[in-house]
Amino acid sequence: MDSYFNQGVKLVGTLKVKGTVHLDGEFEGKVESSSNFIVGKFGKYTGEIHSYNVTNMGSIKGNVQAANKVALMKESHLDGDITTYQLVIDEGSNFEGSCQMLSAPPAPEAGNEKAIKQAAKEAKKEAVSKAADSNGKKDDKPKKKGWGFMSILLLLGLGIGGFWFAQSSPSFGPKDWVSQGNSLIKASKFSEAEAVFLEGLKTSKENPEIHMGLGEVYLKQESFKKAEVQFQKALMLNPSQTDYGMKLAESLLAQGEKKKAVGAYSNVLKHQPETVQAHLALARLQLDAEQADQAIAHLQKVVELDPAHRDSRAKLIDLYMKSEQWSLAEEHLKKVLESDTSNAQVHFKMAEVLFKQGKKREAIPAFQKALERFPQNFQAQIRVADWYFQKGLVEESIQSYEMAESLDPKSAVVQARLGKLYAEKLEFDKAIDAFQKAVELNPNDGKSYFQLGKLFRADKRYDLAGKALMKAVKLIPGEPDIHQELGAFFMETGALGQAENKFKRAMELDPENPDRVLAYSNLLLEQKEFDKSIEVLKKAVASHGPDSDLYYGICSSYSKKRYLTVAIGHCKKALELRADNYEAMNRLAWLYAKKKMNLDDSLEMSKKTVEVFPKEPGYIDTLSEVYFARGEVNQAVEFIKLAIKLDPKDRYYKKQLNRFQKHHRASH
Repeated sequence: MDSYFNQGVKLVGTLKVKGTVHLDGEFEGKVESSSNFIVGKFGKYTGEIHSYNVTNMGSIKGNVQAANKVALMKESHLDGDITTYQLVIDEGSNFEGSCQMLSAPPAPEAGNEKAIKQAAKEAKKEAVSKAADSNGKKDDKPKKKGWGFMSILLLLGLGIGGFWFAQSSPSFGPKDWVSQGNSLIKASKFSEAEAVFLEGLKTSKENPEIHMGLGEVYLKQESFKKAEVQFQKALMLNPSQTDYGMKLAESLLAQGEKKKAVGAYSNVLKHQPETVQAHLALARLQLDAEQADQAIAHLQKVVELDPAHRDSRAKLIDLYMKSEQWSLAEEHLKKVLESDTSNAQVHFKMAEVLFKQGKKREAIPAFQKALERFPQNFQAQIRVADWYFQKGLVEESIQSYEMAESLDPKSAVVQARLGKLYAEKLEFDKAIDAFQKAVELNPNDGKSYFQLGKLFRADKRYDLAGKALMKAVKLIPGEPDIHQELGAFFMETGALGQAENKFKRAMELDPENPDRVLAYSNLLLEQKEFDKSIEVLKKAVASHGPDSDLYYGICSSYSKKRYLTVAIGHCKKALELRADNYEAMNRLAWLYAKKKMNLDDSLEMSKKTVEVFPKEPGYIDTLSEVYFARGEVNQAVEFIKLAIKLDPKDRYYKKQLNRFQKHHRASH
């Protein structure tokens, strides 16, 4: 390189030079160069540039004329017009101006031919001299310093330009061209390396290494199509060479030719099936194409060839877990744990995999091992608690959330999740307390307000329920569950018009959910609009298709209308669609009892519902009705008393008791 102006240098004027100039200082004026003008990362140039090649890594303000090429590198700035034969613009560069492309390729860099030929002769002499030395011939004459092959590089720095070597002698063969070209690539002197390889091709067109080197130069210069051509030529000359195939695939990928790249990698494996990098590259491409099975096959080969390749094994584990191949995931997790027992994430995954296989006893210790690695880590405690919650391990989840609460008592997330867990355990006071803390810590937590409203409504604390639910719907106006809950709240408090509006809104927001229709039909039944309820439910069946809950709703509507035989038919359909629809089962048992038919079936169904819901007074009332229909009055009295004990405020159960006792006295 002829000239290098470092940071801190400030120049003003005109610079005429034959060699390469690298500017990392500040320059204002005009440059005329027959070779390369480079503005470094810290360079600032203002003025007009005339050069063979211009590379900008810093800042240029002014017009640029380059006979051959202008390269605008990443994060560079150019404010001016460009005239050139080739233009390369990196992603992230900033160019403001216009560009005129020259139609004809440039002539060699002017004024350098004579010097290059002289340098080539000297290189040839040096090569011959070295060959003579290597053959044992002594040269008694004192050697002069200077010319040799390195003189060519020096002349390049002085502005010689491209390489114009003389015909090589037998002692300067293909290996020398390849060696010198690769050295220049390592030094990031790509134009010089290109010239070396092209000169080498004049005497060794059939040498694959020269084509490979030239392809590497083009790859570095981002001339990907030209690189592809050279790698193809190298492969034609030596099809079994792995490196050529890998580089060909790389050039194809750079052009977005993924299918062709897959073919290139596959060809590598055809000749060298144990090439780990080719298996890895194919796995990545197949994952991008969502071809998980093929990716798994290549990753399996990688860990088979290189058991210590942790990234591939980790990806393989994730793929096995995603495809629910739990036993294979477990096998590879064990391999990882053989060499690394300190990785908490691996223990987390092992616990998940074991649990999915039903190995609960092994899963929990695995999770505990993960937690032992960071017991005071709040996020870890949250993750463990979430995992327990998702697996239905309520007690373990509560313990982990309570530990997380002790680490961060002001976490609204922890309070909200504790509220859900306490509600699931029917510990409603604790649940209410947790949700109240959640909304105090995060007043915009509409979901916690919603949960609070549900709990208050269940506890018949309607003032608090209404406030919480109205706050929830204000924060999350598009949540159908909140509108449905508000509908139930208004229904219970006697505001039937408002209830209807809310149920209709829930159906508008979630028209595919049969639960919305059922809630609305219950309101219609409350208003004794039986026909309208039946119409709404039948329309839903026509829209959604056969649904057990919808048929149960129709059964209930006909029951209220006292069309008991028709009701029986719809309850039967509900049970045919879902055998564990206990509401339909209870209703059908009651209908049989009222019709005094199929009483054995009626008793069996009623007993089953009470067995599943032993504290549900409505189901117990049905069982007492069945016993009464069978003439077993003592059992009827016994069970209706149990219903009264569970819900002493319900007048209907007391009427039932009087009815049974009156009949018993009359019969005796």
